[in-house]
Amino acid sequence: MGCGDRKPQPTRAPEFFRHGDELLPGGVESLAAGLPFHPHLVSEHAGVVERPLAGRRMGRGGLLLDIVGPQYGSARPGRLEDDGLSVARVGGHVGGKAPADENRAEDKDRRNQPRVPHASPPCFSDRPLPLPCGQGRIIVSRRAHCNARAQEEFGAMARTAGADVVIIGGGGAALRAALAAADRGASVLLLEKGRLGKAGVTALSCSDRMAFHATLAHTEPGGPDAWRYHAEDIYRIGGRVSDASLAKALAKGAAEAFHYLEKLGVPFARRPDGLADQFITDGSKYARACYTGPHTANDIHAALLGEFLRRRLPVLENTMAADLALDAEGRVGGVRTAAGRLVPALAVILATGGAGQAYEVNVFPEGMTGDGYAMAWRAGAELVNMEFIQIGLSSTKTKLACSGSMMRCWPRLVTQDDREFLFDYFPPGTPHEHVYAVLFRKGASWPVSREEPSHLIDIAVFSEMRKGRTVFMDFSRNPRGLDLRKMDPALWSRFEGMRAPALLEPPLRDSPLARLKAINAPSVRWLKERGIDLEAGDRIELAPACQHFQGGVKINELAAASVPGLFACGEAAGGQHGANRPGGNALMDSQVMGRIAGQSAADFANFTRTFPHGRPRPRRADAPAARGKAADVREVRAQIQHLMSMYASVKRTAEGIRDGSAELAAIRRQPWKAAAADREFLAETRSIAQVAELVLAACGARTESRGPHLYFDSPDSTAPLPRRDPEWRKYNVLVRAKGGKTIVEAREPAGPDWELVQNIDA
Repeated sequence: MGCGDRKPQPTRAPEFFRHGDELLPGGVESLAAGLPFHPHLVSEHAGVVERPLAGRRMGRGGLLLDIVGPQYGSARPGRLEDDGLSVARVGGHVGGKAPADENRAEDKDRRNQPRVPHASPPCFSDRPLPLPCGQGRIIVSRRAHCNARAQEEFGAMARTAGADVVIIGGGGAALRAALAAADRGASVLLLEKGRLGKAGVTALSCSDRMAFHATLAHTEPGGPDAWRYHAEDIYRIGGRVSDASLAKALAKGAAEAFHYLEKLGVPFARRPDGLADQFITDGSKYARACYTGPHTANDIHAALLGEFLRRRLPVLENTMAADLALDAEGRVGGVRTAAGRLVPALAVILATGGAGQAYEVNVFPEGMTGDGYAMAWRAGAELVNMEFIQIGLSSTKTKLACSGSMMRCWPRLVTQDDREFLFDYFPPGTPHEHVYAVLFRKGASWPVSREEPSHLIDIAVFSEMRKGRTVFMDFSRNPRGLDLRKMDPALWSRFEGMRAPALLEPPLRDSPLARLKAINAPSVRWLKERGIDLEAGDRIELAPACQHFQGGVKINELAAASVPGLFACGEAAGGQHGANRPGGNALMDSQVMGRIAGQSAADFANFTRTFPHGRPRPRRADAPAARGKAADVREVRAQIQHLMSMYASVKRTAEGIRDGSAELAAIRRQPWKAAAADREFLAETRSIAQVAELVLAACGARTESRGPHLYFDSPDSTAPLPRRDPEWRKYNVLVRAKGGKTIVEAREPAGPDWELVQNIDA
C-alpha cells in the first residue's frame, strides 16, 4: 500500500558526473562538459547527412554553438560550448574511428570530473541530431532555460536521433527489452512518455504481497516436468483461449528471468534453507509465487533501472510516441512523436502497458492510455483477446483494491441511504451463511470472473451504480443476519487473526473493523493517512475498477507482431494469457517476454541492416470528421470513459454494446479542440477512443461469458450467460480492413505441443 509514494532505488548505484546543476551518467560524452564530437546537420529525411554545422552560432540565453571541423573522421573534432544544450553519444565514435589522441583526451576529461551519487535518471529529450544507422548516434537535450527563439531555430536545424531498436515505454518490460537488445549488440533508445522511474505500472504498483511466478528447481512438484504443470495451469486458467506455445515460453523462461533479477539484486524472500520462498496464488496448483513483499514490482523495476543506468543506455523522457512509421513494403521504420518528430529505427518494441485510463475508475497510473494498442492497430497489426479486461472492486478515493482482508472481515455493503442490497442479487430464500461465504471468498478472487461464484458481488455493486446509487463498504457494524456460529470455520481457519474461538467472542464477533484490525491493521492506518478514518466511522466508496488488460497486440513465441519489425511485450502484448491468469504471472510475463522481444528485435535489426528497406513514412492518427461544434478534448475523454464504464465493464449486453458503439462513433465524428498545452492529452485521447472501439467490437463478438467477460441477455438480468465450450474455445482476433474498418475473426488458438501431465479441462 502507498506504492505511489515509494521511490524505487537502484540496487546498483550508477556512476554520475556533475556539470553545473545537471547530473550526467559516467559514460555520456556531454558537449556541456566540452567533450569532442563530430557534428552533422541532416536533411528533412532523417539519416541523410547534408552538411556540417561549421561556424554556426546562436545567441546567448538559448543555444550557443561554436563548431569547427569537417564532416567525418577529423583529427580536430568540433566542440560545443554549453549554454543550454547537452549531447550524449551512443553506440561508438561518431562518423568513424576516433583518433588515438582524442581517446586519451576524452579519458582524461572523464577522470577529472567529480563523481556524485545517483539522484534521478538523465533526460535526453526533444530534438537530437540523427546520424546514419550503425555509425553511432548523438542525442541532444534542450534544457528548460532555452528560450523559445532558440528552440525554434534549433528545431529547423535538427530532427530526432534513432537507434537499431526503439523501445516505447519505461516499465519493467521496456527496461528488460532494452537490456536484452543491447546484449545482442543492437543500439537501443527508450522512449518514455513520463519520467523514467517515476511512471508506469511496475514502478508504482503494490499489493499486500505482490508475486512473481516462477517454476524453479525446488518448485513443486519438482522434476523435469515441473514447467509443464506451470504451462498447463496458464493455459487452463486462461480458459484455453490463449496460445499454448506462449504459455510454454512463459513457463520455461520464468526460472531464467528469476535468476537474472536475483543477479541484479532483487531481494526475494528466502526460506530458512536459503531457497526462494514461494506461495500459492489464485488459480495455481502449486506454490510458484516469489516475492519481496508489498513492493515486489517496485523492487524489480528499481533493479532493472539501476542496470539500465549503469550501462548508460539512452532514454528520451517526456516524449510521447504517437504513431509508427512504415516503409513502402509495410515494415516498421521508426516512430513519430506527438510533437511530430520522426525517430528512425530498424525495429520497434511496444512496451506501453494497458489502457486503464479508458475507464472512469481504474487502478492504473496516469498516462496508461493504450497508446501501443492504438499505434499497432493503425499500422495494421492484429490484436487479440481485447474483451478480457480484469476489473475489481476498489476505493474510488485511494484506488486501493478492496480484496483480501477487506472482504474477509465481512463488512456491510450499503448504498448512500444505508440500505444493504446483497440479498437482492441472490435467489429468494438463500441462507445468510451462504451469501456471507460468497462475500468472504471475494477476498481471494478480486478480479471479476465467471468461473468464481463471487462474481455475484461485482454484479450487485455494478447494478446498484447503474441505478444511480453510490455504494460503500461500512465497517462500523455487522451486516444484517451475520451469525459467525453458523459459518463454516474452514473458511477462515488458515488466516492469521481469525482463529476460533476468538472470532466467536467480542470484539471480533461484533465488529468488521475489529476483525480487519486483527487481520490487517496496516490497512486501517494506510487508509487514515489518505483521509478515510474507519475508526471514526468513515466508509469506503466502492466501484468496479479496471486493473489489467489480458489481451493486446497479437504476438508469437518471438514476441513478434503481424507487422514486420514490430514487437510487443508486457501488458501491451496479447495471446499469452487468455480470459484469466494465475496471480503473479503478469510480472513474470513482463520479464520473460521482455527479454524475448529485445533479442528478437535486435536480430531483426541486424537482418534489416544487411537488407535495407525504404524510407519510413509516419502513419498519422485518424482524425475525426469535422461535423458540428468542436468539443473540448477533456470533455471528450470523460464521455468515452463513462460509456466504457457503462457498457464494457462488469455487465455486457448486446444492447449496451450497440449503444456504446453508437455513442463512440458520434464522439469520434465530432471535431475536438485542445489548447496547445494539451497536445499530448489530445493524442492520448485519440488512443483511448481507438481502444474503446476495439474493446467494444471484441465484447460484442463473444456471445458467452468467460473470465471477466460477463455477457447478459438483457440489462436487467443478474445472471450472466454460461460459458460455452467447446463452441467458444476460440479467441477473437481484431483485423484492420481497408479504410480502417474493424473485422473480428474467431480463431482456434494454438494448443499444447507437449505431452500433458494433468487434466486441462478441470
